[in-house]
Amino acid sequence: MSQQLSVLIAASESTPIVKVGGIADVVGSLPAALQQHDVDARIILPYYGTIDSHTYHTDHITNFTVSAFGADELVEIHHTKDQNETDIYLLKNDTYLSTGDVYSWPGHETSLFWEKQRFLFFAKCIAESLEHLPFSPTVLHLNDWHTGLAAKLLQLNNNPIPTVFTIHNLGYQGAWDAQEVLSLLGLTTEDFAHDTDQQIQINPLLLGIQHSDAITTVSPTYAQEILTTEYGEGLETHLAKHTNKLHGVLNGIDINRFDPSTDSALVTNYSKKTLADKTQNKTALQKEYNLTTNETIPIIGVVSRLVEQKGIDLLISSIPALAELDVQFVVLGTGDPQLEKQLTELSEKHSSWLSTHIAFDAQLAQRIYAGCDMFVIPSRYEPCGLTQMIAMRYGTVPIVRKTGGLADTVTQYNEAGATGFVFEKADSNDLCAILQTAISTYRNNPDQWKQLQENGMDQDFSWSQSAAEYIQIYTSLRTQ
Repeated sequence: MSQQLSVLIAASESTPIVKVGGIADVVGSLPAALQQHDVDARIILPYYGTIDSHTYHTDHITNFTVSAFGADELVEIHHTKDQNETDIYLLKNDTYLSTGDVYSWPGHETSLFWEKQRFLFFAKCIAESLEHLPFSPTVLHLNDWHTGLAAKLLQLNNNPIPTVFTIHNLGYQGAWDAQEVLSLLGLTTEDFAHDTDQQIQINPLLLGIQHSDAITTVSPTYAQEILTTEYGEGLETHLAKHTNKLHGVLNGIDINRFDPSTDSALVTNYSKKTLADKTQNKTALQKEYNLTTNETIPIIGVVSRLVEQKGIDLLISSIPALAELDVQFVVLGTGDPQLEKQLTELSEKHSSWLSTHIAFDAQLAQRIYAGCDMFVIPSRYEPCGLTQMIAMRYGTVPIVRKTGGLADTVTQYNEAGATGFVFEKADSNDLCAILQTAISTYRNNPDQWKQLQENGMDQDFSWSQSAAEYIQIYTSLRTQ
């Protein structure tokens, strides 16, 4: 009888125990979907100081030591479970892992030095913890640069466990001075003798690419885009050498959490059959954002990191033209201080139709998904994107740039099975043009608009299909 497939998923964050970005949603949802396919999937994370120990009661399992800068660091393994009853192992170490939040430390809130030390140490802990966990995975699934170095360290330790490495965003690579990394990890230049591109800086994301048995990205289109100069972030030639092990697997969303028929954050629940009740959420959102209460005015929503990658600067450039279109805009997010400032100032200037909240608020985000008519995502690049899927789930029509997962999930309004509006260039003029088309369709073709909403709500963005694709990859590695 063959051994049950078991997977240890290593990452920097996981919803709901600790969340900063989209990677947390993926790591928090995938194990439960794998378990539906009889895969024993568990998670390993740093035990950050901000993890709520009252909500997540932990059991101390064992200790082991890991060398860093010539000293032996004590690492404790703790165990807890999340809301899906997924087993989670938390690695506690007061020097590197358990002080402060995920990407910040007291007195060093913006220090990349501390961030890179933390996750390089975490990667070493992952590689060495496999001998101490009460769990023997058949596959190790690494995520982004925070864990990429573990693939290399496993090879140095002669550990044959198959590894999958998922690239969530190629733009973040964690590269750091090679001598600093070697000193931290207690390694020598000879350990990297065959990694000729790692002699000046050691790049954890590149090591994950080079030394994992399979590479995945979070959408099929992004898997192709990263092979080009435009999207390859300087690693396209390296990736071209590994196309035989590169797979694009589209992320899913938690369809139980994002369900307008049961979402407790909404004023009124609704479904595809009761879509007219969505209007009550629109009226409530207008009141919450101090906008004119008018059911006929289209509301466009934005829930995003406020950074150039997300095309927020394109949106800001479009504001003067939108002032003439009799629309309302609601924005929620945090990010680049300069973009935050520009949006805040524009909201003060156009307070009757533009409102911005500089915050992270999951409940408010869900009210925006439900209350808006449209949802705009003008990203310069988007490895997958979850917000367009969530918007469709709530019957809110997405307006997106044709890139990455946005291209994989949104079908242009003039095509069969259309679910939204798609524009080609990362350009404010193209964005304005598609917004005008969407607004015109909303006002002049209500039947076509309702069909767009219903088509979006019919999409299956659950994790089931994605989990099945991951299982195929895991299984193939066991037979190699």
